[in-house]
Amino acid sequence: MEAPPSFALFPSLPTEIRLLIWQACLPHRTIELDPAPSHGDGPRRFGERVATTSRTNTRPPTISRVCRESSDVAFRHGAIHGLFHLNPPGTTDLLQDPAPYPGYPHHQCRYSAYAVLCPNPWIQPQLDTLHIYWAPHTANEFVWKFDNADSDTDSDDGQDDTDSALPEQPVELLHHLVETFASPSVSITAGLILPFRLGSGYGYDWVTDDFVQVWDDEHSYVVDLLHASSARGRGVQAYDVLLEGYTLAVHVRLDAATASGLFGVGGDERVRLVDVDDVREIERYERLWREHGDEADVDAEKFFQRMKGVREDVERWRRDVVKVYVWHRWMREKEMDGDCEMLEADKVWLGHNRWGDDGMEDASSPDSPGQDVHWERRQWEIDIESRELNDGNEWVWKTKSSMPWFYPKIMFRLCGKECYRPLEERPRLGGGMAGR
Repeated sequence: MEAPPSFALFPSLPTEIRLLIWQACLPHRTIELDPAPSHGDGPRRFGERVATTSRTNTRPPTISRVCRESSDVAFRHGAIHGLFHLNPPGTTDLLQDPAPYPGYPHHQCRYSAYAVLCPNPWIQPQLDTLHIYWAPHTANEFVWKFDNADSDTDSDDGQDDTDSALPEQPVELLHHLVETFASPSVSITAGLILPFRLGSGYGYDWVTDDFVQVWDDEHSYVVDLLHASSARGRGVQAYDVLLEGYTLAVHVRLDAATASGLFGVGGDERVRLVDVDDVREIERYERLWREHGDEADVDAEKFFQRMKGVREDVERWRRDVVKVYVWHRWMREKEMDGDCEMLEADKVWLGHNRWGDDGMEDASSPDSPGQDVHWERRQWEIDIESRELNDGNEWVWKTKSSMPWFYPKIMFRLCGKECYRPLEERPRLGGGMAGR
């Protein structure tokens, strides 16, 4: 076996240069704050087979175990955080009970902290990206720790003993952690704003064809997301956005993945977000899989085939998400100043709503119950194909100019297991791809 490359003069380099080299070896990870949703039609659904990769992705980096000097560099940039062990009274340990409140409406539960995949993650605040998978249409799938809203958590003095430092919603938790760690990079799932369209239609219960259904005031998740941090005085100006259905577990040996450089030094970056427009980088991942993967991994073959036709769908999503964002800001502004002439429906929107009777024009009629903004929230739907924003409206272009940047991404996950095979065909413990 060929000996690994070495640099015998490294100890003779000036200390400053050695420290810079160690620093360059630090991983830039995507830290998952919640479990991935289940999807796919393989031997095991995707959300059920990613825990090992997620845990490995939050271990201390390789250089923390090389020597004292490299360890010092690692601990200057990161540390193990027990933040996710905070448990309000009445919570159930999901490691023992994965479904403490089966079927319980998520808005009647209060999560405490995520402690299923990575109870003590290694976090590098200035290098890592904090990511949540949670979205309205997958709320019932996510395995958060819950405290029954009807349970008796009050103390003798009548005050709620639940940890008040924890946010009420997962998106607020994300912003809470951004503040806590001063993390410059944040990642969300497209469904939190607008689900990514796989061809035609959005494919979720709350979206039908080209009409995006509107949430009521209690579940206006987009507004919560975009204003949760700014309400605390620190806004997030840009989000990486993971497109649903575009996550691939790359099944190759660790030595091959490490040599490729696609998963960081020593394979420390087990979860990677890649810009959907970065064709060359995506081709490198495909080349890695074709050279070192298994033809039996049909999910990978399908994934790379779909990537060849994704550009049109991505551009459509980029256009549509602007309309959805402006719509939510419009509704919020109408609540505060419903008499403003610039906020009238025909001043903000161009085109005709194909649903007519239930559309925005009729809701603006003096005889319409649409004058009740909360009724509008529950009833309206955005006809994103027929409706366009009126860029000549001063309020519209100001709102668009203040909109955060959204960068569509796809995800690659390094997996050393042969989980793409049926259970009966997988190697027994100790077999499979060596060097995991």
